[in-house]
Amino acid sequence: MRIETGEYMKIRHILKITYMEINQHLFNFIITTFMLGVSFGLLFISFTVLGQYGYKLIKNQSVLSVPASQLYVINLDYYKWFSLDTAKDMYEFIYSLNDKEQGICAGLSFPGALNEDIDVYCISKELLPVGKLTDTQGTAAVLEDGESVIVGYELGKRYPVGSRIVDENSGNVYNVTQVLRRGSEWLPPNAAKGGIEEAVRLDNCLIMDADAYVRTNGYLSILATSDTVYCYQPELGEEEINAYIDQKAEVYGMRVYHTISLQKAAWESLLEIPQTYSVDIGLITIMTIISVIAIFISILISNDYKKQMFGILLSCGWTGRDIRVMTLLECASRVVLALLGAILGSYFYITYAYGAENEVIHQAYFILLPVLILVAAGFLILCNSWSVHRLAIQKPKDLIGGMYKE
Repeated sequence: MRIETGEYMKIRHILKITYMEINQHLFNFIITTFMLGVSFGLLFISFTVLGQYGYKLIKNQSVLSVPASQLYVINLDYYKWFSLDTAKDMYEFIYSLNDKEQGICAGLSFPGALNEDIDVYCISKELLPVGKLTDTQGTAAVLEDGESVIVGYELGKRYPVGSRIVDENSGNVYNVTQVLRRGSEWLPPNAAKGGIEEAVRLDNCLIMDADAYVRTNGYLSILATSDTVYCYQPELGEEEINAYIDQKAEVYGMRVYHTISLQKAAWESLLEIPQTYSVDIGLITIMTIISVIAIFISILISNDYKKQMFGILLSCGWTGRDIRVMTLLECASRVVLALLGAILGSYFYITYAYGAENEVIHQAYFILLPVLILVAAGFLILCNSWSVHRLAIQKPKDLIGGMYKE
């Protein structure tokens, strides 16, 4: 082996020796690369499973055209299983909150059905402006009256604008006035309580004014919607809106548990994840610790195997910087192979465990992936530099003789 000395060692010699070392210790290279790949894969899976919850919270708030801090959720859970008269009072109370002079709009949203083959999502027409719902022409979604409906993109192929839909139970006829753009979404049914459910996809839904649906199907149809009652006002704070709602509730003999902004409710749900998903987080913590330890050990094993070679190179004129460059090149090749295996392995696991149709977790995976790659690669490089530094500061004769000292 011919080794040139001097302060400016040519990079080709570093590359040559790096290649020779990989070949000479091929089994060690394969084992450490495999350990890194498994560790990275565990990290990717762990943080993707946890990250999807935060992703859902942020995504659900992004479907709004107004700040989530100004859209308030009214808790009427107390009246959920009460009588028809109570349901009617609750319904009238909700709509009494609307006040054009003060800029307050209130309403509710809930799932329903029309005939046997059409899923309905009922949204109070007063609430439509707070969502980013537009038709295929880019026009804001508007429910003109109780006889007009809007259909999702896919359902629009069956019921285009101008067509009519007959309710087989009541005989009512509804006119299709708009077709929503592809991928339109609305807040999840339990946005106020959970905040970590997926938003409702409206491509195959029919959008109807909640008032028109209730008038046809009766007040009892809204008893399961107590956590999807919203009130929007662009200027009032939480205390002011609570005082306004309590004043209205007193008129109808209602009792409101609390009113909270959607943003606050969502972040409270995020903070409750450690309790709700304690098992998942426990597994993620264990997997992360194992991964970090495995990465650290793999670097120590790889470099400790070569300490005698480092001693020879240092005695031939190499500097600690030259050693670091050589090991970083080898480390980079190991990182690239390990990351490729980890990305493929973690993606196939997530697809198998959560289903190919679960778009949310796949989107969360691809959003988090670049960050996780940078963090993993950065941590690996730091471990490698620290490990090499521990060896490079030793005397060459100690390294050659195998007498490693702390």
